Amino acid sequence: MSRVVQKRFLIDDHGMKELRRILRTQAAFAGLDVITFCFLKNHFHVLLHIDPERAKEVVSDEILIERFLALYGTRRSSTLGVDADQLTMVLERGGDRAAVIRAKLTARMGDISVFMREFKTRFTFWYNKHYQTVGTFWAERFRSVLVEPKSSALKVVAAYIDLNAVRAGMAKTPQDYPYCGFGEAASGQISAQLAYQWLPHDRPHDSGANVPSRRAFSEYECFVNRLVATMSGTKRVSDLA
Repeated sequence: MSRVVQKRFLIDDHGMKELRRILRTQAAFAGLDVITFCFLKNHFHVLLHIDPERAKEVVSDEILIERFLALYGTRRSSTLGVDADQLTMVLERGGDRAAVIRAKLTARMGDISVFMREFKTRFTFWYNKHYQTVGTFWAERFRSVLVEPKSSALKVVAAYIDLNAVRAGMAKTPQDYPYCGFGEAASGQISAQLAYQWLPHDRPHDSGANVPSRRAFSEYECFVNRLVATMSGTKRVSDLA
């Protein structure tokens, strides 16, 4: 979670769309899974799944190029001095330069601190360029908590994030809010529905990887709708779950 400097309401619809685009491309590059998120005018929440085994894996050159393309597309990376085609040629040739570039890229993957720093920095660059401003955009370093993947707390944290816009009075239901994971999933986006497979399910014998995306989201959707039906202005999601 991170707030805008001085708690100002600076993120408009255009900014939220850009935040969403950067979040998706940054996660694809870093090898992280976005379970859900919510962007509001003065802060954001993101729930990420980080697979420790996946983070330890040696990334092949093919995957390295795929992730580079996910983040940069056909653009040239100013820090690495290559675009995707040039990266492919450098890696094929091997040698010291290939080793240096490979090390620089893999060091930025599978790490929450690096992910959040780059995510927030990329948005700051975009905002300053788009609105012709200068200076910092975010108030402080991000705040984070670690949630056990198999615990019921994970579902409560996801719901807390997805219901942010409802509590803020920006939408009557999370289905009505396009800048959260629940809103995307409720609109029919399969990739957004698929993300909720990381949450614990009502059937203990089901593993996340084996639960069809629609069924996984449907379970969570019922849970969130029960919370919406019983929410009041003074109650918290954690009180209702």
